Amino acid sequence: MESVYVNVVNKMLRCAREGSGLSIKENSVSLNKLLHHPDSYFEDIIKEKNIEVKVFTWVDGENTYETLDKFLRIGAKIFILPEYDQEHYTIIDNPKQVWVEGRHKKKGKYAYNCMYTPQPYDKIWQAILKHFSQLEAIPYEIKLSV
Repeated sequence: MESVYVNVVNKMLRCAREGSGLSIKENSVSLNKLLHHPDSYFEDIIKEKNIEVKVFTWVDGENTYETLDKFLRIGAKIFILPEYDQEHYTIIDNPKQVWVEGRHKKKGKYAYNCMYTPQPYDKIWQAILKHFSQLEAIPYEIKLSV
């Protein structure tokens, strides 16, 4: 089954430059798709282009820890958010690209009011960067323990 989210992130990653930053605020189901969907080449491009990944998510399902462990093993920084938020974002900083899910219910299979842009207005870009900066200030980072 096709995944719009996986296809959009694939497109974003194809455009990303070496050493870009990728920030993802998403639920564990969508994060799991990035790692395991047959159309996804997330891990390959992350490694190939040396992309710095930050994941902001919630503990919301049985596979959450397994999925987060996999992200940690590919070098991602993980931030656990204290409560669910229906607005989800995926951004790449070089070149600037934005995917927005305006409403993604906690148990919902589908996201609504979605938008992708390879050229976000500066005001929107700055607002999303500020949002991620505020999330990063929440002290819930997970580190890989060996």
